[in-house]
Amino acid sequence: MVRMLSRVVLATAAGVAAMIAVAVATGWLAGALYLYLLSVAVDPAPAALAVGIVGLALAGLIVLAACLVAGNGPLSAKYRHGRASGSLPVDADALAAQLGTLAAQELAAAARSHPYGAFSIALAAGLAVGGCPELRDVLKAGLKGQPAQS
Repeated sequence: MVRMLSRVVLATAAGVAAMIAVAVATGWLAGALYLYLLSVAVDPAPAALAVGIVGLALAGLIVLAACLVAGNGPLSAKYRHGRASGSLPVDADALAAQLGTLAAQELAAAARSHPYGAFSIALAAGLAVGGCPELRDVLKAGLKGQPAQS
């Protein structure tokens, strides 16, 4: 369990670092495009407009790709009913129940093998909920199935 969590943390950290690097690189490329347009004798306002349009077009392409991958695009209509090119239908409720059972078994085994760590985590969670009324309200609303009051 600890190995899996450390892998998740490392993958998340790498993903965040990659997103920051891409954002910085995109900023530098936008600046370079702006300076190039200025050097080609384009006025600053149209150069900024062109860079903004290119940035919006790039953002639109990213959103379109994300929609296609997530299955919300127009090409995914044949995948919406649980079948994709001859695959068996998937019962999402049964799959969620199996995954929940497996996760509970893994957590119980980890708690049995590391009782002091499990106690420390439970104590920290209890202190967090006990010391933060807003967190208590959110948890209460979540358990009752109601939206949290802000």
